[in-house]
Amino acid sequence: MNARRQWIKLYVSEWLRGSIREEAVEIRGIFADLLALAGDSAYGEIGIIKLANGIGLADQTIAGILNIPPAIWLAAKERLSNHPDPRENRIELLPLPQGYAIKIINWRRYQSEYARQKPYRKAKKRVSAAPSSEKKIEEEDREGDRDDLSVTQVTRKVTSKVTSGVTGSLPPIPKNASFETIKELEDLRRQIFDEEKRPNSGRLQNLKDRYLKLIGIYET
Repeated sequence: MNARRQWIKLYVSEWLRGSIREEAVEIRGIFADLLALAGDSAYGEIGIIKLANGIGLADQTIAGILNIPPAIWLAAKERLSNHPDPRENRIELLPLPQGYAIKIINWRRYQSEYARQKPYRKAKKRVSAAPSSEKKIEEEDREGDRDDLSVTQVTRKVTSKVTSGVTGSLPPIPKNASFETIKELEDLRRQIFDEEKRPNSGRLQNLKDRYLKLIGIYET
């Protein structure tokens, strides 16, 4: 089942007045990015960021996805996973055969109400639901998952059609890439498409390098 979600929950009171506010702006920004990445991950149901089973990410790759210098990522990773006060740890690093995964601690606090209440809503409806209406309930509960998959498929087709002429020299997006990697590659292709229309663009080569680096993960 596709566990990606379109949005995540953010408790405004805790974010504005909680202990996270004591952290440097870089730490807060990177943690917010990690929450978004976890929600966008194929493993969003459990709040884990990785490419596939047994395949995690490297520091250089994460820094590239977040578009920050590696040194800043390393400092943020240390602060978020190994805080002087262990109660303030916000992520857990999980070693994998390739790279490592990032698990958001207390992830269920950041899930959508729909996902959090889904099991209870289904159980409550099935108590009084007739067999004829039970199928309808199950289909309604699967609707969010189908929407996410449809968005991914449509986005991929549109991106390919729009950018194929200008970015034809780029390697195609691997079919075995994870959802979050596909999304990142599609976004990079769109940016490259835009930058190639601008004369003397200073960002073009950097964008192409990031694209090829992500592609390289699946070519080894």
